[in-house]
Amino acid sequence: MEIKLSTDSDALICVLYAEYLNRREHGVPIEDAVCFCDDYTIQRDFLPDWLPEDVITVCGWLMDKGLIVGCPGDDHWSDIEIVEDGIIYMESRFARKRESVIDHLRELVGLGISVAGLLK
Repeated sequence: MEIKLSTDSDALICVLYAEYLNRREHGVPIEDAVCFCDDYTIQRDFLPDWLPEDVITVCGWLMDKGLIVGCPGDDHWSDIEIVEDGIIYMESRFARKRESVIDHLRELVGLGISVAGLLK
């Protein structure tokens, strides 16, 4: 089954996957590398130019696609994790090459998507 993503969804899953790969490259166990805390942390650390509401919405879209999971709260998501299907999907696109993901994110920046947290 082909997964189709909006540009915003693509940017968010790429950000999470690039950070997952970064953590793994630095010896972080998988169990910890897949965890991204909550939507506030994702927005603050990786997508500071996004509206918090947009991060919440796009996280929901990615959850609907089965690429991430999280626990709903009062108008936010907590315990957000990229799941194995999300990793498999991203590996099929980028073959575990963080630089390829970063290059793709740079293309998205050209489309007006801000991903400043990873492109420092």
